[in-house]
Amino acid sequence: MKQFRKVFAALLMLLSIVLACIGVQAFADESEEEKYEPFFAEEDILDAWGSFTQEEQADYAGVYVAEDTVVLRFKEGSDSLENATSRNSKNAKMLVDKEKKLQQSLVIESATYTYNELKAVYDLLVEKAYSIDGVRSVSLSNKGNCINVGIAANDRTSEIQKELFTMVKDGTEVKNVEEKPVLSFNIVSDEDEFSYTTSINGNSQLKTTYSYGTMYYSAAVRHYSSTYGDGFITTGHGPAVGDAVKYGSTTIGYVKEVHHDGTDDSAFVKFSGSHNWNSITTRYEEKVSVTPAEGVTIKLRGYLTKPYASAEVVSNSFSYFNQQDGMSWTDLIQTDYAVQAGDSGGAAYWGTIDGGRTTRVIGVITAANATHTLVVKSSNIENY
Repeated sequence: MKQFRKVFAALLMLLSIVLACIGVQAFADESEEEKYEPFFAEEDILDAWGSFTQEEQADYAGVYVAEDTVVLRFKEGSDSLENATSRNSKNAKMLVDKEKKLQQSLVIESATYTYNELKAVYDLLVEKAYSIDGVRSVSLSNKGNCINVGIAANDRTSEIQKELFTMVKDGTEVKNVEEKPVLSFNIVSDEDEFSYTTSINGNSQLKTTYSYGTMYYSAAVRHYSSTYGDGFITTGHGPAVGDAVKYGSTTIGYVKEVHHDGTDDSAFVKFSGSHNWNSITTRYEEKVSVTPAEGVTIKLRGYLTKPYASAEVVSNSFSYFNQQDGMSWTDLIQTDYAVQAGDSGGAAYWGTIDGGRTTRVIGVITAANATHTLVVKSSNIENY
């Protein structure tokens, strides 16, 4: 009997050690999930680099992040490129801001086209290219130093490409567009087509009841409106002004304003009664107007994609033609993660402050396809 007790005690001790190890591993895994990749806004990078001369502003060719290295570009063969390379060497190839918060490896690269040239081509195509049947998307790529154009698969692909090259040559100062291609083309299949991520019949926690049925969506950014008071912002393609927004069977607020015009897809919901932000989300969230650099990792969270998903910014100047509403949407953030139907209105955010109590939101999830998600920037959401 004593021998049995000894064996039993040994087994209990062994089991306790195993469980403790599992607990430690689970805690480690949980902690790992809460880690954030370094975040770089374009504004922060350029501020850390310092002032640009007029010539350097003209020769500037964009910035992006490659893993943990910031890449800053200038026009090939320019004095600005040579000066920047020399300056970077003197700074030990590190980008450090005045407050020592941003300390990152820095590489200077040459580029065929300046940022101003790329932006001129991008703006022209956003304005005119969607009049050509088959053009689906236009995005500015700092990393590729080009404009990416999505074309629906059809028999006119070569013809469409020629039309776009001609459009650029006739409409901008950029002329050698084919010899040194400023346009990069990709064929858009059915699964590549973007669609709104609002869901029907209960896939999301917040719902709006209107005359045609019920729309479900998730909340994003807490916001205070001088006109309406305390509430939150969500995407505008679900609700209509006056709709009651419910959490389960309880009405938590009413839609006071909606924007859905091809640039700003947002709605403001005013809280009613005693219900507050903490009753429907786990974190306080504040709206932040910043432009994440290409290549950085941000977080996406909707009602179904939770607690969050990590997503890399593919483009911070993305435009596409949405066939659902016949509008072209502009100045969006494109990420490499596909959210689920029901996530629309959720937050795209980065980092936390106050020991994790406050999340800084940079945009609101609006559309997705099989591999990517599009986000409306906070800076494009109206202050109601």
